[in-house]
Amino acid sequence: MRNYPKRTPFRRKSIRGRGFLHPNPILAAHGLSENFVERFWKFVNKTDHCWLWTGSKNAKGYGQISRGFRVPGMIKAHRASWLIHFGEIPEGKCVLHDCRPSKDCAACINPAHLWLGTILENNADQAEKGMLSPPPKFYGKEWHRIHDK
Repeated sequence: MRNYPKRTPFRRKSIRGRGFLHPNPILAAHGLSENFVERFWKFVNKTDHCWLWTGSKNAKGYGQISRGFRVPGMIKAHRASWLIHFGEIPEGKCVLHDCRPSKDCAACINPAHLWLGTILENNADQAEKGMLSPPPKFYGKEWHRIHDK
């Protein structure tokens, strides 16, 4: 029998174990990287009224930005703007837009146009502005279950 040298498993070096302190504990609590604020401002175009997000947008037009390399995923740009300017978002609250006198702009991240509300207030605000999606259409068995009563 041959005597092969023992192999050591591949180990990635972890940054977490080095005692690094995040410059902003609120952003750290949301898993946002140390250079998040710097990356955030690269995608902002300040106009007279709204601050427009020029980076990635989702299907509804809301800006989004990567959290960073530590925590995968995206965070909506208007929520990130709230975190940067005002701090923590209370549990159960949404960040809503109010870009009046113009129609609300999903890409706006101006902190003066943002406010906190509940999910119910968010839905009422969207309905008032005509921004709610139409109700889903049912087909097949689901349609008969609802309409054959």
